[in-house]
Amino acid sequence: MGDAKDVYSFGFGGSGKIEIPATKSFFITVTAGYTSFYLKDNIKNTLTAFGGSTNPAGYVPLKAGGKYYIIPLFYVEGEIGAAIGVQKLSPFLITNNTLSGRGTAFAYAPGVGVSIPLIGKSAIDAGVRYEGWSQNGQLGQLALRVAYKF
Repeated sequence: MGDAKDVYSFGFGGSGKIEIPATKSFFITVTAGYTSFYLKDNIKNTLTAFGGSTNPAGYVPLKAGGKYYIIPLFYVEGEIGAAIGVQKLSPFLITNNTLSGRGTAFAYAPGVGVSIPLIGKSAIDAGVRYEGWSQNGQLGQLALRVAYKF
């Protein structure tokens, strides 16, 4: 997780994605969501001792890109955009804006996945991606996703 591994224990979030067909195998994607990163216990304890906030760092990632089906069912995708920090943490230990939950970071997310058709146009989509956010430092995450497409 880049610099974040020293500060955060894990992240959790949700998102919605729109896929617009450009060709039979290429789709334009637009994604919006919310992600929280939770502080490690030793960081929480130190911040508490100094009267600092121990709330999770919250971000709203907004991205656009493309998804290409290399063969039916299997795809590669990539998106770029911004991750907007919405929860400011204590400045006692965190001086890096990307880690602090402040400001807006450049976001990029390459990934791979599989889309398993169900009834009609619905499908189960499962994938893995690396998502990096960069602003005076780097915050990265390896993310697993399972989604219902309709």
